[in-house]
Amino acid sequence: GLIVPRMLVVVTAYGVGRRYGLVAEQLPSPADSPTHAGDLLVSLLEREHVGDSARSVWPAVVERATPLARIVAALPSGQPPTAIVVEAGRVRGVISFAELRQLVDEVEPLPIAIAADLMTTRFASLAPDETLYDALGVFQRSGAEALPVIGDDGELLGVLTRGDVALYSKPDPQHVF
Repeated sequence: GLIVPRMLVVVTAYGVGRRYGLVAEQLPSPADSPTHAGDLLVSLLEREHVGDSARSVWPAVVERATPLARIVAALPSGQPPTAIVVEAGRVRGVISFAELRQLVDEVEPLPIAIAADLMTTRFASLAPDETLYDALGVFQRSGAEALPVIGDDGELLGVLTRGDVALYSKPDPQHVF
């Protein structure tokens, strides 16, 4: 005979407890909790794909025979100083700030230097179907500020920067759930 009264007490306590919480400092939802912010960020980055977030137009895409002066002029201001070297539409190398700095540090930089002389052929890249969470790991391992997004056939599909990933790491709490 006590089952029905106990059920009423539990349902009432659950309803009251949900409205007021157990303690005054309890936050209304996990989205408001700094403890769960990391989980929320990982979830957000795992939902977005590199192909959807990459810039399809990058001003510093150069051919192998491009002279140094034109490479420097093509570098986007306010963006990572990274040039993508292509040949027949396929990515062949990357010229980053490190390669340019090494040339500038030389006593007499060669005025006839071209992209093929400066580029590195061992570079990190991303596939369009990778998640932004995966891309974040590639950025951390490579130390790069901008990475080319390359299709299956080696074609340049775009460029993703650390800043592009950082835009997703500041979620709007109103649009999280």
